[in-house]
Amino acid sequence: MLRFEWDNKYSVNIDSIDEQHKKLLMVMNDLHYAMVQGKGRIKVAKLLRALLDYSLTHSSYEEAYMSSISYPGLNNHKLEHQTFINNIKSFMEKAENPNIALPIDVINFLKDWFLSHVLIEDKKYEEFSKR
Repeated sequence: MLRFEWDNKYSVNIDSIDEQHKKLLMVMNDLHYAMVQGKGRIKVAKLLRALLDYSLTHSSYEEAYMSSISYPGLNNHKLEHQTFINNIKSFMEKAENPNIALPIDVINFLKDWFLSHVLIEDKKYEEFSKR
């Protein structure tokens, strides 16, 4: 996997959320680059922290939007966000432990999560908002 690339199929047709998704992809690209280049634990840990911080901000924003449209899947969506955040925290703990190697599988997890979350879960509230 070379890079996370934005594609219009990821769009939920809400500019602010699309821009946040693009920002998440940029942070994931920075993390991917640092990991494959062997940039070191400190750089990877900082990028994971940035990913966590931005994910928290994005999740709050997206959940507030879903609440504003009375989206019935909000609670499930919140659980998905929390699971993602917990996984990032777990990766951060591993990155901070010099005795544990952080596998490149982290990148595959992020890619798979982004694709399934945006293309399946986020598309659900996009469809709901059109009603």
